[in-house]
Amino acid sequence: MSVKIENKVNAAGGLSTRGLALSKKHLRFIPLHAFTLNPDLSESGIATISSVGLAYTMCFDGKYMWVFSISSPVLYKVDIRTNAVVGSVALSGNGFNVCYDGKYIRPTSAHTVAQKVDADTLAVTDLGTTNSYGQGACFDGVHAWMTGYYSGVKVIDTQTDAVIATPYGSGGESPVETCFDGTHVWVTANASNLVVKIDAATLVAGATVAVGAGPMGLVFDGTHMWCVNLSDGTVSKIDVATDTVVATVTVGSSPYFPCFDGAYVWVPNKASGTVSKIDIVTNAVVDTITVGADPASCVFDGTHVWVANGSAGSITKILARRN
Repeated sequence: MSVKIENKVNAAGGLSTRGLALSKKHLRFIPLHAFTLNPDLSESGIATISSVGLAYTMCFDGKYMWVFSISSPVLYKVDIRTNAVVGSVALSGNGFNVCYDGKYIRPTSAHTVAQKVDADTLAVTDLGTTNSYGQGACFDGVHAWMTGYYSGVKVIDTQTDAVIATPYGSGGESPVETCFDGTHVWVTANASNLVVKIDAATLVAGATVAVGAGPMGLVFDGTHMWCVNLSDGTVSKIDVATDTVVATVTVGSSPYFPCFDGAYVWVPNKASGTVSKIDIVTNAVVDTITVGADPASCVFDGTHVWVANGSAGSITKILARRN
């Protein structure tokens, strides 16, 4: 038996992971044994993983969690069943995010040569392109979408590694995060307090949606796009069919990059040292969990939510259905 892993709820049961977004033609099927419970979790359903540098963002490839440390920078490969770091590789320049394209881990780059890392061998390939102040990353099944705060949204053909378009953000809009909903890629425009909807087939920017102050992270639940607003501590829930905000949820201080577990949206609050758990039906915060210092992002692996605690140099691993 297997389940589909994609950046939206699917007909097989609705698992979603941040950073792994595959089109219908490029779905990966992950065996259910990849999602077994970890025996090292405490009775509270929470474990702490160290030795991951200044863990900032992560992505999941179906078996391993990839942790991007912005200290050196270094990319760490963590076995989700043992919590052990099984590999690491130094990168050439700082960035803020990573995505998995089915074969390679693609980190964003900041003023340096972009790179990709083979998920099996850890071999690093220099791509010869730059993205000023690299921020967000996602994969739509064909293209990798990388944002540069000062250079716009870059669309990369993952077969040739060529930048084929810059559909938005080269005019000072300060794009940060990207998220694929199966048809469109959504981008937060931090300086404009907007979210922009780009057609993934035509690579043309379309609707814009006004959200809260300082939009940062995005996650898709199958019907709604959730936009985390850094400056006012809220999350905007957007109906992707109508391009309208249908709810606003207050969370902690300085929320960053969220994830979705099939029923709840999880939001790390950097300044609060907590993660907020939001019921997507009622829009209520049903739990607030203390994690490490400076939590910047979270990823769901099918059973657990992983929270990257930047300045704490650790990962908090939470059993999603612990209550």
